Amino acid sequence: MKLNNRGLDHLKKKQYDEAIRLFKEALTIQPDFPDALNNLGKALDSVGKDEEAIQDFDKALKLAPENAIIHCNKGAALFPEKKFEESIASYRRAIEIHGDYAEGPNGLGTALFSLGRTNETMSAFQRVVQQNPKNSDAQNNPGTALMSQHKAEEAIPFFRKAHKLRPDWVEFLENYASA
Repeated sequence: MKLNNRGLDHLKKKQYDEAIRLFKEALTIQPDFPDALNNLGKALDSVGKDEEAIQDFDKALKLAPENAIIHCNKGAALFPEKKFEESIASYRRAIEIHGDYAEGPNGLGTALFSLGRTNETMSAFQRVVQQNPKNSDAQNNPGTALMSQHKAEEAIPFFRKAHKLRPDWVEFLENYASA
């Protein structure tokens, strides 16, 4: 649908108000369009309207329950609401549906980390590293989890790889220096 595609263009440009308007317009024409509901949820989440985003993700999931991306997006929207257990459940469902989709275990690891479940956190982050070793975030996250466990020596290789993959990102360099 053209309105959805135009909304995506605005979403990519971070023109959230226009993206939201276009997705809502698309949904007035076709209310059972899961992609538009998902995209509306992403746009709303981007402007901090997490509760609204979650509602749209739920509507989208009723129409497309096997869509791992929507489950991940819902998990991400639940996170700032501090609904960590629900976030974890969304990410786990995404992983069940599409085990190779790196956003699932990455989001899962972040939510588990927020609850202090470090062993499970490391398992999730290690999975992301194995699936996508050239992803700088995937390399940084296990290092951060290891640092929280006071395991700096084990964290260093992850930070080194993250910095090598993305030398311009200061956060990686700071983490590496801290380790």
